[in-house]
Amino acid sequence: MSNYNNLILFQKIYDFLLWLYPRIEKFPKSYRLIHGKYISTSAIELLLLVIDVNVLPPNERFNKKSELSCKLDELRILLRLSKEKVIEDIIRVAKEQNLLPAESTETPQISIVTDTRALQQSNPEFYKVARNNDLIALFPAHQLIILYNQETSSIINSGSYSTTINGF
Repeated sequence: MSNYNNLILFQKIYDFLLWLYPRIEKFPKSYRLIHGKYISTSAIELLLLVIDVNVLPPNERFNKKSELSCKLDELRILLRLSKEKVIEDIIRVAKEQNLLPAESTETPQISIVTDTRALQQSNPEFYKVARNNDLIALFPAHQLIILYNQETSSIINSGSYSTTINGF
């Protein structure tokens, strides 16, 4: 058996899978069962292809590398679809709650909450119920900020914001 710890690509994909699984679990149930399964299956297949390529003699690796590239493209597309689905859900819920006008076509800037303590220190009132993996959606044209929970597909908090540049 090969030592995969020395294979950078194997280790990166393995680490990606460890990062990916908890995020798929946070998908809304209806989305997780189908789309989440495709994403995780595709990522596992990518990892297995790396193993296959590694054991082949160098002169036989080209075809498998092409297959590896195709599988990586498939995974990228699935992840992009996942992101767009989440953005679509945030916009839909914001319009349903009259936070955004129905005719708005603005696409928000999205950030993932990774350190709730830091956020709660910067703005305790707004982020008091924030949890890691919640999303922050900024709609600059409407000066709207939304804290969104992917698991429940719900807006936890919203408010207006502005940016100022000191010295001007």
